[in-house]
Amino acid sequence: MSALTDTFTGIASAIRSKTGSSSAFTPAQMITEIENIPSGAGNVDPYKYQSSAISTYTGNENAILDCAFQDCTSLETVTFSNCNYIGRYAFSGCTSLSSISFPNCNYIMDYAFKSCKLTTASFSKCTTIQTGVFETCSSLITLSFPNCTTISDYAFNSCNSITNASFPKCTSIGACAFSNCTSLNAISFPNCTIIGSCAFCNTAITTASFSKCTNINTSAFYNCSSLTTALFPSCVSIQAGAFYNCGKLSSVSFPKCTYVDNSAFCSCTSLTTIALPSCETIRYGAFMGCTKLFSITINSNCSYIGAKAFASTIYLSNLKTINYSKCSYVGGYAFNGATSLTTVSLATCLELGNSAFYNCTSLTTVSLPLCSIISEGCFANCTALTTISLPNCTNLGSTGIGLGGSGVFQGCTNLKSLYLLTSVVPSLQGEIIGGGTVAFNNSPLSAGGTGKIYVKSSLVNAFKSAYRWSTVSARIVGM
Repeated sequence: MSALTDTFTGIASAIRSKTGSSSAFTPAQMITEIENIPSGAGNVDPYKYQSSAISTYTGNENAILDCAFQDCTSLETVTFSNCNYIGRYAFSGCTSLSSISFPNCNYIMDYAFKSCKLTTASFSKCTTIQTGVFETCSSLITLSFPNCTTISDYAFNSCNSITNASFPKCTSIGACAFSNCTSLNAISFPNCTIIGSCAFCNTAITTASFSKCTNINTSAFYNCSSLTTALFPSCVSIQAGAFYNCGKLSSVSFPKCTYVDNSAFCSCTSLTTIALPSCETIRYGAFMGCTKLFSITINSNCSYIGAKAFASTIYLSNLKTINYSKCSYVGGYAFNGATSLTTVSLATCLELGNSAFYNCTSLTTVSLPLCSIISEGCFANCTALTTISLPNCTNLGSTGIGLGGSGVFQGCTNLKSLYLLTSVVPSLQGEIIGGGTVAFNNSPLSAGGTGKIYVKSSLVNAFKSAYRWSTVSARIVGM
């Protein structure tokens, strides 16, 4: 209030000087007089007309500074022929403002037109739209920014009447820039290289085609329920939840993508095929819940497959062979329930997460020459598995608390031979109470079974006397 009081005091002094009067002036009288004072070159000072009752303004000022017209709820029309700078919150809260003209404006600062009644935003010379400039302008339909190169965070957030966004020179789209623009169905950004977090979430777009985009940030297209096509020929990184819950997405192209983050395509229930020929990392739940996904083409050099990456997909049911020559990590439940899988070859894998191959009932061949950590439940219920060799294993089901849960080989009813030709005695998964192990429950390798655990002859006694291993000492054989 002090800034507003000071403003009116200054205005009253100016009117007295002009008229020669010594009378007091009401705010309404001052505003009426101001409207009649010819505008000259210079600036519209901060807070100058804040919360005033003016309805129209035409000026030649070069700059409109912060909050100059903020909350002028009766203001309907403004024209500034020479203005090249609009400050923060300059017209924010002008809920009746529907017509603006700024033919020479280059800079629009934060929240300048937030919550205005604008239907058209046309700025032919503007190169940067700062944070929240048009946020919640719910009547805004038409955008024209032919020279804009940068759209900052929240620039058009919740402008739910916009149907089309075309920015021919824009290279960067900020976080939430068009989020919640529920009528936005067509976009064109031929030069955009970066799409910020939540940039288009909750919009009605049907096609996302970005020929130069290299990075799609977190939740960029989250919940775009009308999106059917995503074409990104230059994209190398898809961040967490980028296309989460895009239920109609069916056609995608990411030929150069090397990284797919957590839940990137989670619940894309119409997606049937995807090719990722360059992908090296697939993280947690990347394709989880893609219930119609039956074909995934992944680079054989993929180095990381996260937990539940393919959970609840048809892909797992159809998968027969896994052969990733450079994969160092497979996360928990990654291939859980792949009932047609027969062969696993992971030449450089160092760790398998819990239940990674749980219930792979057709699995017969496993090659893990370098794997040192086999987590709990990893091969549980692999009923076709008869023999397995783990030459570098140092931890067998003893990750985390290493107690209870499904045993590493629990329910492997035909597993008769385990080769542990390591140079040390691996730590072993325990039972919740006592010093025994659940690793081999309901398998021939259990204490009462007939299977064999083959170890180096020099370590037989060490194995038989080791904690937890001692309970299956009858199964341990030297070679």
